[in-house]
Amino acid sequence: MAGLRDLLTYVFVCGVQSNVQFGYFHKVCNDVKRLGFHMWTNHGVVSYVHCATRCVSDNQCLSFQYNPLTGVCTGNNVSQGNSQAFREIVDTGNCIFYPVEETGTIGVACKNNADCHVAMSVCYQGTCKCTPGYNYSPTNATCARETGTIGVECNNNADCHVAMSVCYEGTCKCTPGYSYSPTNVTCVRVCSEYGLDMTKYPKLAVAGHNTITSYGLTPEECVTACVTQTTFVCVSTDMKLSDGRCSLQQVGYLDVNVIDRETGLDDWVFSSRNCAA
Repeated sequence: MAGLRDLLTYVFVCGVQSNVQFGYFHKVCNDVKRLGFHMWTNHGVVSYVHCATRCVSDNQCLSFQYNPLTGVCTGNNVSQGNSQAFREIVDTGNCIFYPVEETGTIGVACKNNADCHVAMSVCYQGTCKCTPGYNYSPTNATCARETGTIGVECNNNADCHVAMSVCYEGTCKCTPGYSYSPTNVTCVRVCSEYGLDMTKYPKLAVAGHNTITSYGLTPEECVTACVTQTTFVCVSTDMKLSDGRCSLQQVGYLDVNVIDRETGLDDWVFSSRNCAA
């Protein structure tokens, strides 16, 4: 192998070190390029710092390769620890950068959510990643909500980027009648399994489809009554705020005739149940 140089050094990525998902990178320069696990390649990259910044901005990037002679930066979806058999080619000047893992940060191995210490991160398939709908921000070393996703502030529908979402009273929500799938980060008509939270739509209601009606409940108690119902699948609720009337329903807003879709009701809140995943 040309000029084998195993420089096992810790690289402090100047300017971004305190914010990167791994903190430091372990640099190995041996004139070899490893193939088969790269996700993307950028050309004309002027330094390994820029290459590192590109990698840590991508939740799926677990290591990277940089050749200062060619300016080629490649992001890999494996780290040295979880890689199997690489296919290698000679690439004079190429260096491979592996993470020196910090416990609980984005991209490190985990067994459960408690192992992931960054806010809004979860343990997904053995690796700490940002919760769906969030992206890793190397600037703040946090998981930041994606622009235009469900739950963010908006001024109009154009601000909401998820398919079948709308700007409803200043917040991006799924179109009434759709449920939010947190795993797929999308709005769907029907969930294969319903979860424990609901999206509220003030001033809407569904007429004539109540399965169970109770009185004197708070909005939180009405949601709890729906998601814990066992005799049928509760899909939505109507809540009259003035008297605590809570109606559990087996239909969504778009499952009923247009004439039964009530709007402009100041004292009512319609809630749609979201997906479990």
